[in-house]
Amino acid sequence: MDHAEARAALAVADGVADTARRRARWYAAWCAAYAVLTAAYTAGVGLAPGPLTIGAGSAAWAIATALLSAYAVRQPVAPRHYTRLHLTMIGTWAVLYAGVLVLGADRFGDPAWWVPGALLTAVPPLAGAVAALRLTRAAA
Repeated sequence: MDHAEARAALAVADGVADTARRRARWYAAWCAAYAVLTAAYTAGVGLAPGPLTIGAGSAAWAIATALLSAYAVRQPVAPRHYTRLHLTMIGTWAVLYAGVLVLGADRFGDPAWWVPGALLTAVPPLAGAVAALRLTRAAA
């Protein structure tokens, strides 16, 4: 392989890498959607507790997460370190979500607890979105 062939091969490799990075950006949008869903669900359950709200909210949550999961498994490319990123995001979210629910068990209906709590549950997925965007930006 001469220099010209090597340069051409490197150009093709760079093109493939750029395409892979662009195609992996779906995870940032996935995380942003998850942030909106978790904040809405947490606020809804906390501010308007009751069988109808909890039942309808839980059904909507189940459908939304099933759709997000179906979308995720259909993606041909994942960001670098995707498993670690996703498990860290979901694990942190689960701890915060459980904390908001458990500590707020005697505060149902209180916006002073549930609005900040709902926003807090959105922080891990938003951080995941930012991390995914950083991992998928083009090399300088």
